[in-house]
Amino acid sequence: MAGTFSSHWWPEEEPIYEPDMLRSEVSLEQELAGLCVLKAISRPDSGMQPLGDLDSDGRGTNVSALRVALSLAQDPTTTLHLSEPRIIYGCIKLLKTIKSQRGTIFDELGPGWLCFRLLVIALDTCLLERFDKLEETLALPNQRPNIRAAPHILVSAHLAHGIYSRFDDITAGRCDWVFGWSISPYKPLLSASEALDLMNIIWEDRKLFLRVIYSCVATSRPGLSGLMFLFLRSIAHMKLQPNTNMRIPGARFCELVIRYLLVADKHQRVPMILMCDTETEAFISIGTHIPRHVDPEDSRVISTAFIRQLTAGDDPDILRRREPCTMLRLVPLAIDIKAQSLIPDVVGCIIEYGWFALPTIHEQSNKEPWGVIAIIFEALR
Repeated sequence: MAGTFSSHWWPEEEPIYEPDMLRSEVSLEQELAGLCVLKAISRPDSGMQPLGDLDSDGRGTNVSALRVALSLAQDPTTTLHLSEPRIIYGCIKLLKTIKSQRGTIFDELGPGWLCFRLLVIALDTCLLERFDKLEETLALPNQRPNIRAAPHILVSAHLAHGIYSRFDDITAGRCDWVFGWSISPYKPLLSASEALDLMNIIWEDRKLFLRVIYSCVATSRPGLSGLMFLFLRSIAHMKLQPNTNMRIPGARFCELVIRYLLVADKHQRVPMILMCDTETEAFISIGTHIPRHVDPEDSRVISTAFIRQLTAGDDPDILRRREPCTMLRLVPLAIDIKAQSLIPDVVGCIIEYGWFALPTIHEQSNKEPWGVIAIIFEALR
């Protein structure tokens, strides 16, 4: 896979990022403090306590310490510290503890969200290093001084592009070695069952998962292609086990992907479409008339995110691609009676998408677009 990553994975004109998403130099003192936090998280007995010994928020987790660890991802030199697999294990253990103590990991101002972001960055960094593309990615700003994005954003974007460009190999299992599975020179990052345990934690929090990402400034949202790649292959790996029914995990995975599609940027959406396709059958098998929203608030966020994704104007070509069609597998099933005021805008977006998309999809896929037509008409019923 390393040899097939394109050099055109980063745009010539990058978005305008928030200050905490820009590349910056980490001082030696800050680097040492961050390493201490990573060491505490990575200890085999890690939980809340290693961070609770510091400036606690009152419930055993040090938010400022997690911010220090995250700051390492803003400097190309210190980002390398995040390529340690033990950080992934430690973050998952910490998330489980936060979940048990607080009831959710997706509190925008709480430690769970910071720990989740650290987990995602560490996973992406580990994967890109194993694909032998990390050093090249971190060196890109030296070749293009106009790049101001933080290194972890570059890492996520490059990984997303690589997943898309080699998706056939991925679905065939020829890239599972990167997780340390099958024949691999690496130790496992996680077992497939451990990865699906994490997916279930996120699934239980799916309402807040969407809401917290939706509430972020668009250029501050995490790139989750690497995480969804892990879940996708974990499901495929578990399907090989005897007497294992993966229909429900597959359906949950598909819904999480669609929820993320509603808020992801265009670079992350491209591989997400392909991942969703692999488990669409499982999603549909659960039932096409079962409500998929958690409550009225969740319904409003789903509809509003769909409307904003299609009308924001930052990616006008979205109306000519498949992303809205995939979103429509969820959006019509998540209309609550208390959120019906959003229906006219949702319908308007669907109609506009139909006019723009069908000719383009037909040209790109070389197939009759009857599946797209069926989804659009079903959504309008």
